[in-house]
Amino acid sequence: MPYTKRNIDNGYEFNVQPEKAPSIAKILLPLLIIPLLLIMCSGPIVVITSTVIIGAIIYFMQKSTKYTLHRQPSSFTVTSDKITKQGNDYNKEDIHRIIIRNHVDEEYVFISNYQSYHNPASTAGALKLRQQLINVSYRVDIECGGYPTTLAGGINEPTAYALLSDISKVLDYKIS
Repeated sequence: MPYTKRNIDNGYEFNVQPEKAPSIAKILLPLLIIPLLLIMCSGPIVVITSTVIIGAIIYFMQKSTKYTLHRQPSSFTVTSDKITKQGNDYNKEDIHRIIIRNHVDEEYVFISNYQSYHNPASTAGALKLRQQLINVSYRVDIECGGYPTTLAGGINEPTAYALLSDISKVLDYKIS
């Protein structure tokens, strides 16, 4: 279960575990098999250097903000008059809206004919990786005073809508 809901005094405590991000290595390594085989036919220095470079690329890509942003376990409490997260109270009357966002899907991706023509496998791999990352990068935010606060992130779309629904029921908000 991506999140649990526990009944407390006059509300609920939510504990949310983020979904696992897709593995870059699983997508990139099959695309690199032929270049890796060609490199292995070279000398040992080229093999070691190439292995270190490819490993560093995969490591730093997985440490980028697209992979780590909002992808931490979270816990918050919702009562009929407020939401509390990390000791901060957000009163019901101060909350402008509760919204579902996706930080990966908010960006535009341009693929030129040049890239599609010359690198179809790498372009397809990048798009597959992006789609897998989009699927597990939803978050539920509240907005108070013009500032968003993330309640839970790194979750899939059905989990985000379930959280939105549960939070709205406790606060007696109408979902529109």
